[in-house]
Amino acid sequence: MAALFLELQKKLGEAKAFEIMKSILVPLGSNEQWGHLQSLVRTAEKPMEWLMDFYDLMDQKGVPRFNTREYIQQNDAICHFVITRCVFHDFFIEAGTPSLSKLFCEVDREFFPKAVPELNFHRGGSWENTIAIGKDHCEFIFEVKE
Repeated sequence: MAALFLELQKKLGEAKAFEIMKSILVPLGSNEQWGHLQSLVRTAEKPMEWLMDFYDLMDQKGVPRFNTREYIQQNDAICHFVITRCVFHDFFIEAGTPSLSKLFCEVDREFFPKAVPELNFHRGGSWENTIAIGKDHCEFIFEVKE
């Protein structure tokens, strides 16, 4: 991913290379999450319980298991946690392409509203509340729709 982005940058410039990578990585990342979601047997009836089952699965099998997550609040109406270490961001910094980590934030923005339509997913005031944009943590807030 990083090598392809760097080659595309040389040939097309940063903005065009980023758009091409977005068209590749956001669907790939979403598909990976959909694959995990489809393997989850949905036994929980409440959306928030089901979301927690999904995160339990991701903590076992998904790449997010390597992130550092801290729960701020979790009950039947809200799940609010922060990521204080993002493996995607760490990887892309090492690869010299930190802007690509923004695309994995876009995966979340694309995936969660479709995967759990009973919940509002947001980052608290701004979609830029992420490590990829320069914050010290990523906000994840899920609230039951009224």
